[in-house]
Amino acid sequence: VGGETFVLMLRQSDGYWTINRVRADGTISISELVDWGDWRDDEWTDAIPYTVGGNQYIMFLKSSLGTVYVRRLNADESLGPRAYRADHDGGYWSLASFYSMGANTYQYRYSLSNGEYEIHLMSSDGRSAGIVQSGKTNFGYTHAEVLTSGGTTYLFRHSYLDGRVRIQRINPTGSPMGHRMEEQYWNSGWWSLVFFEMGNDLYMWKQNFDADTQLLRLQPEVLD
Repeated sequence: VGGETFVLMLRQSDGYWTINRVRADGTISISELVDWGDWRDDEWTDAIPYTVGGNQYIMFLKSSLGTVYVRRLNADESLGPRAYRADHDGGYWSLASFYSMGANTYQYRYSLSNGEYEIHLMSSDGRSAGIVQSGKTNFGYTHAEVLTSGGTTYLFRHSYLDGRVRIQRINPTGSPMGHRMEEQYWNSGWWSLVFFEMGNDLYMWKQNFDADTQLLRLQPEVLD
């Protein structure tokens, strides 16, 4: 933002959150606290930033109930007024991921409880402008992330229950293409996955229940 990078950290155990500035060397500047709060009674499980029409938002998700709470970011990166709130929002949405295709921003949302998913086109006020695609999978995924590599966008889904990984290409209309491009099986138990880019490379950090960690560079042939 304005040539600077910020990180929002949310502690699930007590609802404490902070927004900190990230230094050029990648370290977090604890002393440069931009904003903070304590939502100990709300039990938010996810905080997901996204941008629509130049406006920046953060969506807070309570995956146990499907509660969605959207806050707009101020120019100084502090949290602004509430833009949207919904309880259950049509279902118990467990996972959400935002991505851009051309000038549009989309949201992929998934319910672990029943396997249903929806893809929404987002409007500049932070709300959904309508459903682009919806459906149901026959398997419960615990992770869903939309990734971009080499100018192509993919939907990555994974379950730590049995290690299943499925990758699909996203077409220009914002919805996944029907056929799967890749399906793999990892060892089960990788409960935490984090994706990030450095230079032109896409990386994945993962951790299992035994606190083992791995850092992987995703090869182009894995995604294409």
